[in-house]
Amino acid sequence: MNPRLTGVGVGPGDPELLTVKAVRLLQRVAWVFYPVAAPGAESMALRIAQGYLDPARQELVPLIYPFGRGPAEEEAAWAANGRAIALRLGRDGHGAFLTEGDALLYSTFLYTAEGFRRAAPEAEIGVIPGIPSFVAAAAVTRVSLGRRSDRVAIVTGGTGVEDALASHEGVVILKASRDWEGTLAALRRCGRSGEAVAVTRCGWPEERIEWDVEALSGRRLDYFTLLLVGRWHL
Repeated sequence: MNPRLTGVGVGPGDPELLTVKAVRLLQRVAWVFYPVAAPGAESMALRIAQGYLDPARQELVPLIYPFGRGPAEEEAAWAANGRAIALRLGRDGHGAFLTEGDALLYSTFLYTAEGFRRAAPEAEIGVIPGIPSFVAAAAVTRVSLGRRSDRVAIVTGGTGVEDALASHEGVVILKASRDWEGTLAALRRCGRSGEAVAVTRCGWPEERIEWDVEALSGRRLDYFTLLLVGRWHL
């Protein structure tokens, strides 16, 4: 057998939104790796999955990801984390890497898997999908992002927002705190402010939903805020 690392999407915040497949794997592996921003910092991914883990028989390993410190330092961290995982898994170990939302959508697992593969070329990579934040947000707000032949776009704040609003019936704006005032201006120009809803920290106890997005003008948004724009509400 070869070493194997499985990226596990743990969903947006509610522990009950983990898939059965994810829970079964997390209860089986001996190593569970999770991202942190600094030594001793809290991991949202670990917090979500904690109730399904057993520290008495599993090794829970924090890995530091210094995002925002420049490409050189970030890439060095990815390589170091890949080597750290390879060292623990050895020749045939199986570990899981926790990531918020889905493992292949803006996830630290993407960088981790690359570093691990370089450190252990014979390794196997697996993925268990998780519920993305915007899917969970659509559920709590009952906003339908697409019907029949509707077009749906997923963008990030500050990049292609107005084009998406003008040409798609359903629009998801992730990382909405980026250029928030620019996004509001685009909503106004496209006449879609009334179709938008902002969701912050979806699935967490501190979850907030704001239907009047204009009321957020001039305010600093939480990093974990997304915007849904849809023409159909249940």
